Amino acid sequence: FFFQAEDGIRDFCLSRGLGDVYKRQEYMGNISTIYYSLDEHQKALEHLYRCIQIQSFTIGESNPDYASTLQNAAALFFTKDKPLMALIYLHRCERIQETILANSHPQYVHCLLDISLAYHRLSEVYQARNYFHKASQLINLGPCREDPSIQQKFVALGSLFGMR
Repeated sequence: FFFQAEDGIRDFCLSRGLGDVYKRQEYMGNISTIYYSLDEHQKALEHLYRCIQIQSFTIGESNPDYASTLQNAAALFFTKDKPLMALIYLHRCERIQETILANSHPQYVHCLLDISLAYHRLSEVYQARNYFHKASQLINLGPCREDPSIQQKFVALGSLFGMR
């Protein structure tokens, strides 16, 4: 007999149902967050890599959750003082969010501000200012004006560029 995962029959060691794959990517993301909070950034990154691999298979690389995971990986690279690696993940995130989210969506604006910061840390001021300017235009269009985390990030980056 052959049973599907929906039949409620599971291997105790490793189930092969697609629902379990979704759960596994969620667990990897959660474990990564725990390691990050414990300042174990390398372990957090390893679990985040695994989460990215699973998500690319399960939800696809054009999903907003996948883009969020890429942005989380970029944040880890920032903490490890590797802005170039952060930038690689942020540009992938930007391409996805630009395609599937509204321009004024908070996640997209966060991504643009993070890209601006990465370029700033790489001393590429021209690129940093371009992304900062693009984000500032979008902030005025929609719900981002009311988002305190965006406002905080915007003000901090603005001070780096001598803007108030």
